[in-house]
Amino acid sequence: MQKLTQQKVNEFKSQGFLILENFVSSEVLLELQESLNSIYEEIDKESNRLEQSYDNKHYGDISKVGRKFIQNQSRYYPAIQNYLKSNPLKEVVTKLLDGDAFIFNEQFVVKEPNTPSSFNWHQDSGYINFVHKPYLTTWLALDDTHSLNGPLSIIPTNLETEAKVLTHQWSDKSKDLFIEVDEAKAKTLHVSVGSLVVFSSLTPHSSGANQSPSPRSAYLAQYSSEPIIDPNTGLNRNQAIPI
Repeated sequence: MQKLTQQKVNEFKSQGFLILENFVSSEVLLELQESLNSIYEEIDKESNRLEQSYDNKHYGDISKVGRKFIQNQSRYYPAIQNYLKSNPLKEVVTKLLDGDAFIFNEQFVVKEPNTPSSFNWHQDSGYINFVHKPYLTTWLALDDTHSLNGPLSIIPTNLETEAKVLTHQWSDKSKDLFIEVDEAKAKTLHVSVGSLVVFSSLTPHSSGANQSPSPRSAYLAQYSSEPIIDPNTGLNRNQAIPI
């Protein structure tokens, strides 16, 4: 398991992201993959609780043909809960947030084979339409990623000098928010299964379509330094579970 060194912390601040290879054990990886398989069995049964997983979306369902976001299922699967609060992950998020950490959102992201499953350039903070502190996204590869199966691409961003929330627009066609970026600056991340990509909610990123014959899956967990409260309602946006 690759540790979070001070060099990695500095890299995160200057680039807006970092990669920790072989972040989880084969046992943890298998448990998460099996949890996803069980969730798909529930989807096949048209479980009502999976419909409820989209209750807190504020821009409509961002899933589309070939691209599934399966939100907030950890309450049903101890293996997911254990991973979310595991010591290695807790160390990463508390160091990068410089203090307390709250689980804000968690979801499996699945790109089905040979589908138009791309996701537009955006910042995660673009999906929150009020002022808030930047938060962290941790993206665990459940499959190897390569040029054909929809890898992440990131625009390196200095979080201390360059980072701000850009103007996003909604696309009904692609069912996501998007921003304009200089793609010449982009880095495409080909990571191996079990590797963790961590990036700021201010870091622009996208992912391509899965043109391969196999699914491409990841487990995404987002952490905030404090509850993210909507000033219009006084309620938490999504959730705020301390770790």
